[in-house]
Amino acid sequence: MIAEPGSAGPGLFRPAYGGAWADVLEQADRVLLARVDEAAAAGEDGPLQNMLALLDVTRRAAAKGNLGVAATSLAYCETFAQSL
Repeated sequence: MIAEPGSAGPGLFRPAYGGAWADVLEQADRVLLARVDEAAAAGEDGPLQNMLALLDVTRRAAAKGNLGVAATSLAYCETFAQSL
């Protein structure tokens, strides 16, 4: 079941800690994107691309206040980070 924006529902917390999670994840996304660009320029191909996609899902979910999805995506991102 998906709750309407702004309503409370499973995994949805408004205002999601005042947007703090979304802000932190936005910064992390920018840093990771820069690192992916550096790796591509060096001819490296690794888990960073996968992490970038997952971090984007995490960031968008946190911005919507869906911390359940954000936490799950972040856990998958951590799995990829462990292989670095």
